[in-house]
Amino acid sequence: MRLIGGVLFLLLAAFFVACYCVGVFDEVAMTAGGRGPFFLVYREHVGPYREVKFVKTEVARYLAGRNETIPARGFARFLDNPQKVRPENLRSIAGYITDSLLSAVTPPCKTDIFPQTRCVSGVFSIRSRLSQFIGALKFYPRLFRYCRREKLEMAGPVLEIYDDAGKRIEYIAPIK
Repeated sequence: MRLIGGVLFLLLAAFFVACYCVGVFDEVAMTAGGRGPFFLVYREHVGPYREVKFVKTEVARYLAGRNETIPARGFARFLDNPQKVRPENLRSIAGYITDSLLSAVTPPCKTDIFPQTRCVSGVFSIRSRLSQFIGALKFYPRLFRYCRREKLEMAGPVLEIYDDAGKRIEYIAPIK
C-alpha cells in the first residue's frame, strides 16, 4: 500500500511540476494605454487557427528568399470568433513585425501597418511550446472581464505578438 501511495504522490508531484514549467500558474499582466505602430509582413489564412504556425513559416521562407533577416517578433490576428464560425472558415493573418514597411512585397505575402492604437494589452511568458495555448486561455477571459468592468468596447481583433527573443507573448486588444 505504501508503494502505491508513493507512486501516486510522485505522479501528482510530477504533474504539478509540469504544470508550473509550462506556465499554468502564471498570470497575464494587464494594462491599458497605447501601442503601435507596427510594420507587418504577412499572409492571409482561411482554416483552423492551429494552422497559423505554418503560415508564419511560409512568411519566414519568403523573407529568407528576399535575403531579409527573419525578425524576432512574429504575430497573428484571429479575425473570427471560433465559437461562431466553423473551423474551415476561420480567417486569420500571420507573419512578422519588421523594423520598417517592406517595399515590393509579392503575393501571396502582403504588408500593412498596425497603427498606434488605444488598447488593453496583456503579457504572458513563453515557457514552452504550450505557452500560446495557455496564454490564450488565460488572456481572453480576463480581457472580457476587464472590458466589462471598465465599460470598454473592443474595436477589432486582438493582435498577438510572439517575441521569441523576449520570451513573451503580448496581446493587444484595440478598444473604442
